[in-house]
Amino acid sequence: MANTPLLALTEEGHVYGWGYELANGHGQEQRTPQLVTALAGIRVLLVYAWDFCSCAVTEKGELYTWGHDYLNSFNLGHGVAVTQQTPKRVEALRGVKVAAAAICGTHTLVAGEDGVVCGYGPVPSN
Repeated sequence: MANTPLLALTEEGHVYGWGYELANGHGQEQRTPQLVTALAGIRVLLVYAWDFCSCAVTEKGELYTWGHDYLNSFNLGHGVAVTQQTPKRVEALRGVKVAAAAICGTHTLVAGEDGVVCGYGPVPSN
């Protein structure tokens, strides 16, 4: 399979993942959609998957990220440059109600309910 995770979000807020094992939410390759158990019991409003990583925004405004931390970019927001194979809440955003997010191989953009937008990932060098 390609290095792309695939995610589906149901009307009930359940997340299904398949495809690339490091970012599908399961930690192993899945050829058919399977419920992402790490998010079971949490109502998800938005999912986003790109390249080697994925993210989800919950009804409570929490951000979860997972996947490969490409080029040690810290794009997952967990404070360490390591692969996170299953969804993990971004604790640095505790107290921020996240409205939307997008993630790619090296950066993450987050929009708060208050309209403030922030991003994280590597700082480019000159």
